[in-house]
Amino acid sequence: MKDIRIGLIFLIGAGFFVLQGNIEYGYSEQLSFNEWRYESFEAAFPHKEYESYYVDGKRTGQKRYNGKNHEGAVSWRIEGYERVHPNKEYERKYLDGIKTSETRYTGKNWNNLFFVKDILVVNKAYPLPADYYPGLNPDVLQAFDQMSNDAKALGLNIYLSSGFRSYRLQADIYKNNLNIYGQSVADTFSARPGYSEHQTGLAFDLNTISDSFAKTKEGVWVKNNCHKYGFIIRYPEGKQGITGYKYEPWHLRYVGIGNAEAIFNSGLCLEEYLGLTSP
Repeated sequence: MKDIRIGLIFLIGAGFFVLQGNIEYGYSEQLSFNEWRYESFEAAFPHKEYESYYVDGKRTGQKRYNGKNHEGAVSWRIEGYERVHPNKEYERKYLDGIKTSETRYTGKNWNNLFFVKDILVVNKAYPLPADYYPGLNPDVLQAFDQMSNDAKALGLNIYLSSGFRSYRLQADIYKNNLNIYGQSVADTFSARPGYSEHQTGLAFDLNTISDSFAKTKEGVWVKNNCHKYGFIIRYPEGKQGITGYKYEPWHLRYVGIGNAEAIFNSGLCLEEYLGLTSP
């Protein structure tokens, strides 16, 4: 039998190595480490706590209910008006601030909203009710985040400077502009309360709210790429006589990727695309 002299033993993980100057003899065996880890309350049912099975730190597809029920704080938040049915108000259930998959119809209908091709139209001819308050649409925010991240990968900085506005907030903004610029000028860039796209929850302003934004790297990229994410420049250059507003390179409106690409490729503004006018 070979005589093996052991000088120093190093324990590494689940195995060991025997060293004496040079390695005389070695042994290593990686043992698997399996465990159940808390996963979520939403995986299968909001009030039940579920775990996932991990093998060597990697999650498998195996799940189990661990017998614990979660009775957290329940709240309902307005989800939107277009997500399920364009004229019905829906809200989503949140559990301890965590969004669940459960939604419900609030019983409130908005039959006086104006749609063409499933697009909610708001301009100087088609207003919104004063109490219409959907908040910023989750699909819009998700699309913006994707656009912003893609721009960031190119070294560009795109951020929201003005999102959802309520009827009351828009009234204050318009009044302020009216006092500063007078009505004839204010009406070329500031919507009257109830006539603002910001109140739809489908529109927002980017970066610097200034004509100079169009000439920045971010402004040029947004103009040429926002349609890929479902957005359009709502008030394009040279269309003031149709939209009723001056060129606003910073103002984006979400209409969905299909509509946005069609509008971008046609060179039309939204009113032209839908066959509408805005006095």
